Amino acid sequence: MVELEGASRPVAVGVGLYFLLLVVGSVGNVALALVAAQVVFGAIAIGIGALLARQASHSRLIAGAAGALIAGGLAQFGWLLSGEQLLNLLASLLVTIGIGLYLFLVWNAPQASPE
Repeated sequence: MVELEGASRPVAVGVGLYFLLLVVGSVGNVALALVAAQVVFGAIAIGIGALLARQASHSRLIAGAAGALIAGGLAQFGWLLSGEQLLNLLASLLVTIGIGLYLFLVWNAPQASPE
């Protein structure tokens, strides 16, 4: 089974921080909060991708999810540094693919039978 061993709390905190910064930036029109949200988005993608990469020997789908997430995080940082809108689109697409593959793996993982 695919697991993010010991990472569920940091991932949840990161996602919560991302949405908090996004709301503060959008509602309060705080540009720095919006930039910080994008940095957190890239860091979360790379972090989850790295955790999945440690399990990549188990499955090609895990390796694909890890690669998509890491590439998406890097594309996010590329967009932040260059302002190239295509990199922002690529980051969103790759992260969506990576998370989709991860959810597919978790959803279709064999369930342990209670004994």
